[in-house]
Amino acid sequence: MMAVLASQGLPEGTMIDGWKVRGRLGAGGFGAVLQAEKNCRLYALKLALLPEGAGDDKKTHERALRELLCLLMLKHPNIVRVHGHGYYPDERDGHVYLALEYVEGWTLAEWIERTHPTAMELLRVFEKLAGAVAYMHARGVFHRDLKLINVIIRKVDGEPILIDFGASAFAQAPEVTDGGLPPGTERGRAPEANRWWHAHRRKPRARYNFQVTDELFTFGVMLYDALTDPCPSRQRARTAVNSLLLPPQAPGERNPRIPVALASLVTRLLARDPARRPESFEAVRRELAELLEHQGPEYRVPVHAPSAQAPAVEQQAAGAGPREEPSPVKSRWRARRSWVAAGGVGLAVLAGATTYRLGRGLFPSAASTARSRVSLEKEPAVTTPRSEQPPPVAQQDVPRFASEAERLSWCQAVGLGTLLAVNAGCPGAQLRPPPPGDCPAEAARAMREHGLPDGGTFYFTFGADPLSPEWTLPLKRGRVEAKVLAHPEWGAYPSNANLPAGTRLLGELWTEVDPEWRGTNEGVYLRFDRVRLPGGAEFPVCLVSGGTPLGMFGARHQPDGTVRGDSEGQGGTVVYRWP
Repeated sequence: MMAVLASQGLPEGTMIDGWKVRGRLGAGGFGAVLQAEKNCRLYALKLALLPEGAGDDKKTHERALRELLCLLMLKHPNIVRVHGHGYYPDERDGHVYLALEYVEGWTLAEWIERTHPTAMELLRVFEKLAGAVAYMHARGVFHRDLKLINVIIRKVDGEPILIDFGASAFAQAPEVTDGGLPPGTERGRAPEANRWWHAHRRKPRARYNFQVTDELFTFGVMLYDALTDPCPSRQRARTAVNSLLLPPQAPGERNPRIPVALASLVTRLLARDPARRPESFEAVRRELAELLEHQGPEYRVPVHAPSAQAPAVEQQAAGAGPREEPSPVKSRWRARRSWVAAGGVGLAVLAGATTYRLGRGLFPSAASTARSRVSLEKEPAVTTPRSEQPPPVAQQDVPRFASEAERLSWCQAVGLGTLLAVNAGCPGAQLRPPPPGDCPAEAARAMREHGLPDGGTFYFTFGADPLSPEWTLPLKRGRVEAKVLAHPEWGAYPSNANLPAGTRLLGELWTEVDPEWRGTNEGVYLRFDRVRLPGGAEFPVCLVSGGTPLGMFGARHQPDGTVRGDSEGQGGTVVYRWP
């Protein structure tokens, strides 16, 4: 019932303490957001819901109450305001709800695609956001989930409003999240947090100390994506920016339109070493404010060419998937798929050339080849009785070239066909993930019914005991099975995908072998297309994991053709379009 409530909301006209429900605005891992009206004004009602199978209603309420306390401490023009709270349907057994300011507009990701902003316009937005976060930090509040979709650009005046404080915390607040890391989005997690997790993942009671430097890194990820991705609202796998092994590609290299001084700020925000990042958000705000005074022409042109954004918007409006900006790994995939396709064509060309040349007598037969060899070696003539002489060679077996150009053309065709055939037969070249596309309608419907939000994250294991010293498993390409990660001593990992602990994940595994990554973490790619809940219910889904140059943590290709990867701590994402 609660999963349906999360995906569909309450019926229009439902009254909640004077607020009249008008429709559904969205759903997240711990709640549904409804549009409501009271005294002729619109509000956003955030209703806290228990993820199905979690079995801990108290923590769900605690998260909502902690979000309420954080918002009550804040009153800033660029932070969403809270206007009331309560329980629905009643205080004893109901769900906590928050009545929030309703902001009509677009997410920052959508706004970037719709308006083609200049660097100057983006600076105005981010300068105000940096000021809002600095104000927040001065009151001891961390947002902990800064990202482009958690900022609304208000339609009436273009003001950025920071929303969704579901992962927020304040000084001395008790942590209500299971697992050592606080909630948030994997892409925005600072490298030092990932480093801490890999060092402490076997310690059930260890908790990561989220700091200003973590929020600065996440803010840098927001700015990086805004400046380098022309279609940031597109749900797809992206190159990691918080890898422990490799820093992200420099923003100026990814997009030469970015002014040099602005690219330098982004690079410092994303520094692997927290000490190299700016001192505080107030320092970032001042630097952005100084850049706003810049008179250079590079600040007054769209940071993304409108032609790079318009096709994506048009396709979305038409109901088709937007054009994808290829990542480095996907570019390699596409190049290799081209070689595979070319290899197939080469085989066909070679076969066709063979048939054609045989038909015209242009391929030498074994007999003619033997005679040619004898002639070339200038063997002495041997007199053979007529009765013992071999029958005359058929006309089609005699090699004939009408001209030297035709002979050279035949040699080139054979050489090219052989080369392409060899490329087509490279080990592992045929096994590739299917191309991008919308999630099947049946799976999308099932995920909505079970409250699986687009972009929701989950953690899973391939089956080994997470506390065992032998915590890596050999993974074979093809069908695989995993389960949502949990352990009796430390509970489920943080997740906002509404997948209960122990859920079975069924899907396909691919690997990407590339010399560039050999010896580090080699690419592993997963698509889970079905899940089986602990109670036995099974339904289709669209879940992905891996897909970045480093794939999944700890992946190594073995001589026997398997891939050895960590059995614990792998993360996945709910998608409504295959990346």
